[in-house]
Amino acid sequence: MALPKWTFSTRTPLSLLTAESSLHRADLKTLFQLFKRRTRSGNYLPELDGLRFIAILLVVLFHSYVYFYPKPYPNNYTEVEGAQWISYFMAQGWFGVQVFFIISGFIITLPFAAHWIHGSRKPNIKNYLTRRFIRIEIPYFVALLLGFLILPHISSHSYQDLLPRLGASSLYAHSLIYSGELNPLLPPAWTLEIEIQFYLLAPLLALLFRISHPTLRRGTLLTLAVLSGFLPRLYTNTTMEWLDYTLAAHLPYFLLGMLMTELHLTMESPNKIGFDFIAIPLWLTLPLLLHTPSISFLVPTLLAVTMWMSMHGRALKHFLSRPWIAALGGMCYSIYLFHGAILELVKKHIVDQLIESKIEHSLHNLAPLILTAALVFLSAPLLYLCFEKPFMPKPRQK
Repeated sequence: MALPKWTFSTRTPLSLLTAESSLHRADLKTLFQLFKRRTRSGNYLPELDGLRFIAILLVVLFHSYVYFYPKPYPNNYTEVEGAQWISYFMAQGWFGVQVFFIISGFIITLPFAAHWIHGSRKPNIKNYLTRRFIRIEIPYFVALLLGFLILPHISSHSYQDLLPRLGASSLYAHSLIYSGELNPLLPPAWTLEIEIQFYLLAPLLALLFRISHPTLRRGTLLTLAVLSGFLPRLYTNTTMEWLDYTLAAHLPYFLLGMLMTELHLTMESPNKIGFDFIAIPLWLTLPLLLHTPSISFLVPTLLAVTMWMSMHGRALKHFLSRPWIAALGGMCYSIYLFHGAILELVKKHIVDQLIESKIEHSLHNLAPLILTAALVFLSAPLLYLCFEKPFMPKPRQK
């Protein structure tokens, strides 16, 4: 009778751990793939979504600040003392909106620039506008409609009061009709109205990419960006201050985004560690420059330089491209639309029940503020899968 042949595994415990680790990484990769932003071209820049994360983080911290620090912050950084520095920096988070504007200038004009500079397929204007409408309008209208249905039950607003505002925002004209007044249905909607104005003008502005000489093309974009930064000075303290809520006041950011598009298509990616040593101090310095009138016209250019170097600095690019950073950045539109409602809900019904907040600028409010902001981001995956990803464009068949 033949003896059975026994086989023994040569795997060591270390090998098993390595295999388990590989499976874990594969699971995480699959998970992140679920939340990865879809692009029409199929070309994906994770570091760009990393910048979106920075932008939405700034916006959420700013609005969290408004809830926990209702006392006005000092307008000049020279007046800031002690622990006020933390709240002061958070109070400058509104410029995350301008980061979004630069990103839009980059992304929206990229196919047009590729056509005029490299001779790639010419974008179809009808398809371009249709994709923009589906991508932006449906989640936007859902947010407006939810605000319309819920707000009369939790505030003094009535359906009769809100119906005209719903109509105005549905046409992306609330700021024009209500002279820059924020819409209680969706306060951040004013920025989306500006985005729509740019989307409509983008094919025309993209004709600047037809300039054949690279240096002249870049110089033209930079010059127009700097000069357009002086437009608000023409109507400040006049009856036309409502223009602050239109593209006229924010055109420099979009033009600088277009300049970044030009550089992206015509220059090799440097990825230099030296860019990190410049970009990181710039991120920390920009909040101090926002209230310095003598050099405020340079802020858009400095912000664009900071973003460009962040995308090409070795360490910062690695950080911005981390899967969880890029994934949260890819959810920024969902977070932007719904974060105000979530902040209200979380602060009143969760955080205020656990921790008492104080009005003064103190470290006491920092813990509940961070908890509230964190809960906003924890809700992002569900919002993204329900309201944003279904309306993203499918990659073009190659």
